[in-house]
Amino acid sequence: MSQYEYDQSYGTEPTRKVDAGKLWAGGLATALVAAGVGVAGVLAIRGLLKIAILSGRGQLVNEAILTVPIAAAAAALIATGLLNLLMISTPRPSLFFNSLAGVVLVVMVLLVFLANAGDLADKIATAALYLLIGLVIMGLLTGVARTAIKVVPPAQYMPPGRGPGPYPDQTQVMPPQQQGGYDQYGQGGSDRRDYY
Repeated sequence: MSQYEYDQSYGTEPTRKVDAGKLWAGGLATALVAAGVGVAGVLAIRGLLKIAILSGRGQLVNEAILTVPIAAAAAALIATGLLNLLMISTPRPSLFFNSLAGVVLVVMVLLVFLANAGDLADKIATAALYLLIGLVIMGLLTGVARTAIKVVPPAQYMPPGRGPGPYPDQTQVMPPQQQGGYDQYGQGGSDRRDYY
């Protein structure tokens, strides 16, 4: 039996605990990275390509060098909160988190393309930027979630005649011909063995 397997017949199973401090530290780091991606994206789109950036409502973004990174960091923190909620309430939190985040990304991209403002180049550049920020947030938080879960193995059930020796699946009762030469701790005699 491995460290995290359990015997269902005895009703014992490992418990999963969320290390909230580690999760939110990773969430803050993700917010900083997302903001950095936002700054780099705005500089590339507005500075190099001279293309306008649209908001999710289809409006031109003023002061995009501030608005986009702040929105990206806020999105990362909101996503961290959602992930924390899923980790304490659902059996496969990363699967549900990635599904929900994917739906939000699709909606954001569709809103950009359905907007009346801007031309096709503006919409493509804006959608690509939002998609990149969203994928960065999803990827980083999924990795953080794996490290923020602690699996506590259950106390092993030991029926009578079994001990906590190195082989818990084997009966720890000594052979009859050797019982007289060992004390209660499995020590003594000329043929000493460790049974604990």
